[in-house]
Amino acid sequence: MTTLLLAPEPTTVADHAVRDQLRRQIARLEADLPPGAGRPGSHGARLLTIDELERIRDDLVVRIQERRFTGGEEQERKRRLREEMLLEPKAHRGEVVTSEDVGEEGCTRWQCWFRLTVSGGCP
Repeated sequence: MTTLLLAPEPTTVADHAVRDQLRRQIARLEADLPPGAGRPGSHGARLLTIDELERIRDDLVVRIQERRFTGGEEQERKRRLREEMLLEPKAHRGEVVTSEDVGEEGCTRWQCWFRLTVSGGCP
């Protein structure tokens, strides 16, 4: 049995209920991971302790956050460039910024030649 101390009153919960909840959380977090390198593989069946399940869940949360915010500085630099292109297009002749560069969805491109042109057509 596990005692939950964060509840308003200490509550005792069966270990199987805690394990089930942690397994559901881990499955949801693993579904958020992109496929490829670093995704856990199957190493055979074994019964994990509650501590191991919590550690796996916490590691998955950290990995997801790291992947989500990787490249944030470059995206911010591109956003600033896009704003500068809008204000002074002639100073940024030949510059191109895409929606992907700034971490946005869509196919929009901002280009500067003598003036700023914005195209939003997806192929």
